[in-house]
Amino acid sequence: MNRHTITRGIGALAAAFGLTLGTSGQASAATQFLWTYRSGSLCVSGYSEISAGVGGGGFSKSATYTYQRDNSVNCSIMPNKPAGWISLESHLLAFNMPKGIWYVCGDKMGPYRNGVPAFSIGLSRNTHRACGGDVWYATHTAAYAWGGVSWLGGWVASGNHWVPWAGRAGAAPQKEPRISAAEAVKRGEVRIGGPDGPRATAAQLQPKPIGGPGTKTTAAPGVGITVHQLSHRTLSGSRPSG
Repeated sequence: MNRHTITRGIGALAAAFGLTLGTSGQASAATQFLWTYRSGSLCVSGYSEISAGVGGGGFSKSATYTYQRDNSVNCSIMPNKPAGWISLESHLLAFNMPKGIWYVCGDKMGPYRNGVPAFSIGLSRNTHRACGGDVWYATHTAAYAWGGVSWLGGWVASGNHWVPWAGRAGAAPQKEPRISAAEAVKRGEVRIGGPDGPRATAAQLQPKPIGGPGTKTTAAPGVGITVHQLSHRTLSGSRPSG
């Protein structure tokens, strides 16, 4: 799957969650919006966002969208999927500058499943500088849908974004990491348990959902975490690049 930054439709998708492309309060955010699966009957996309957030405290957003083909063979129609058929999981990645290493920051969020018929499920959270300030962060999102026999989809890593210490929102960021979080994931270089921890295996860093669509794996949102579910809508022009 080729990596492409989003080129269109991001405003419609963000608006669907009652948000805008600066919901975090920042003028900019690092985003990635990619297809994680496409076939003749089902298409799945994932969205990852990271920004400094309001007051520079850190903001992360993840979403899974499901589609089916229209008459022009584009993945553009968004009918509802049954409850439990859409899965979303989110990891926060942080970069340790002295060691030059990306690592998993804190606990994963999810997996979450749609509790009602929907075509999308999203997660937003204020990270509160989970692994410190003056740090580069990225969001890593699992976007899957049930295909009738198995879960179909994959993971999407956002770009990198600088999160300063409190009161230093205007501070110049350190030099950007030599490789992006997405590239570190691809190379198998992301650590778990901190920058000195072991390299995460694919099963640890990019697991597929476990169990069938009826399995109760939805985690209760914590403080500062909001889960959104969208249904009964078709968003024009809201398809990822690639």
